[in-house]
Amino acid sequence: MKKQLVALLCPILALVLSLKGQVAIPTDKYIAMLKNGRYGEVFDDIQNLRKHKQYAKSATLDYFEAKCLCFNGSPEYARAIFNKMFQAYSFTEDQRRFLTSEMEQCQGSPAPSGTISPTVITIPLQIPLPQAILVGKIGEVTDCYNHNLFVDFSKMPSPDSLLKRTFEKNKKLDALGFWRGLLGIGYEIDTSSDRFVMITPAGSHRAEMREAINSLEKASSFYTSYYSLSPPEKLITVFMMPDRQALSVAARIVHQIDLPQTSLGYSNVGDLSLFGIGDIQHIGTLFHELFHLTIRSDIGDIPVWLDEGLACLYSTYAWEGNILIGAATWRTQVLRDASTSKDYSVGVPELNTLIGYSWNQFNGIADSNICKASVNYALANHLMLYLQQQGLLRKIVLRFRQGQERSFTDSSKFDDSRQVMEAVLGFPMDTLQTKFNQWLLAGYGITLSSDRYQMPVYTFRVLLNNSQMEILQFGNQIDQKVTINVANKLNFDLIKIKEEYYKKYDSAPFLAQFYKAEENYQRGVYDGFTTTQRFKEMKQLYDEAVHLSAQIRSACFRSQ
Repeated sequence: MKKQLVALLCPILALVLSLKGQVAIPTDKYIAMLKNGRYGEVFDDIQNLRKHKQYAKSATLDYFEAKCLCFNGSPEYARAIFNKMFQAYSFTEDQRRFLTSEMEQCQGSPAPSGTISPTVITIPLQIPLPQAILVGKIGEVTDCYNHNLFVDFSKMPSPDSLLKRTFEKNKKLDALGFWRGLLGIGYEIDTSSDRFVMITPAGSHRAEMREAINSLEKASSFYTSYYSLSPPEKLITVFMMPDRQALSVAARIVHQIDLPQTSLGYSNVGDLSLFGIGDIQHIGTLFHELFHLTIRSDIGDIPVWLDEGLACLYSTYAWEGNILIGAATWRTQVLRDASTSKDYSVGVPELNTLIGYSWNQFNGIADSNICKASVNYALANHLMLYLQQQGLLRKIVLRFRQGQERSFTDSSKFDDSRQVMEAVLGFPMDTLQTKFNQWLLAGYGITLSSDRYQMPVYTFRVLLNNSQMEILQFGNQIDQKVTINVANKLNFDLIKIKEEYYKKYDSAPFLAQFYKAEENYQRGVYDGFTTTQRFKEMKQLYDEAVHLSAQIRSACFRSQ
């Protein structure tokens, strides 16, 4: 286990050092100090490091801060930091499991010095692996449980390889030589810009390429000036492709990934590249991906709802002078459909739930449900449209960019997304929800009400009863694609979970406490019940029910 964790650490450190040009964070020093119980000193040293811009946003430092607070007996504040990490970064499954375990082990009493396991603290995750640094724009989705719609990053080039593809702005000839060598003769490469390398299929008109570059430069200037962001220090490589097939071919050559048919584009902070379907008249997808690269290069820990919401905002746009304005979007229909859906798993979440989502929850990975991601993108997009109309976007981004000064003895200064939003708005999130709902109804005819919100936590009965109905539906749809054995196996597993639930928990006096604790657990809010054996045993069965529900629904979709 220790070797595996150390192996995970090395490429991450190499990548972040290259991207930010920063010296190594003194992880060995911190580990030694933690072993000797010097938690406060480590915490204070981190605050000094954060005064330097290149250290301001670092998952490694977040991790060490959380460990200091855990060992000092402040689990509620440590969990807030862990939750921030889940919101801002997309970790591999192994990393996510490790960090979840770390959060669960964070108890309420100080740890004696000399009792810290080296394995526990030798996984300072600097920044995300390729999964986390690659974000994309999805189009319309209908097959919610098709696992082929989730991207497999297992063949992604190493962080060191990605680093070699980043070039200083005065090294355009080096960039040209590299991309020609990798891509071959099938592409046009334009290096006339001081900010971008533009790559299009062979035969593209140079004049149109340069016009697209001019549009990107204008958008880049807006992002950096309007939101007070520092632009990436190196050249950004732009792949402007005419259609999905060309986009998929380029992604396979450059990053060895197979894009799903729903993908309209993506960006990778690792090599400062962005890919999108577009031309000079349709450049919104490139604006979307450019925003990701720009804001992630400065605010590395921006929460996913704000990152994706703003990127979606600028996918459909209008210029008012030099100000880029988010305009009407096709995602309105997605939100309208979800607001009237009778499908319990594809509803519209409350804003409080949306801004508390982890990366995996927002993108539908947690439930293996890509339709959830589509709804979340649509809701975040419309929230940004509303906040844009209210003149609040810049204030919100600046507040997240500023970060927070933290104290080892008063860590209550650490604010989550809800607290940050309420500080900027000047009123509670419940009031924002009411105002937003009124705006949606007046402007789009979309009704959101408390009885239609997606539940933040499904009850056992909802999961089990709906799974039973879907099993019956599945049995009536079986054809040559799906064997009867699959249906029988799913039904057998469902019966086992139902029997255990009704035998042990359906009448348990702590059932409501479990649901509240699970909701807090997902939002990163400390709840003492999550440390109990009752919660852990019940959660194991609950997670099995959630996973089985996704399996059943996936089988139903495949059989249709």
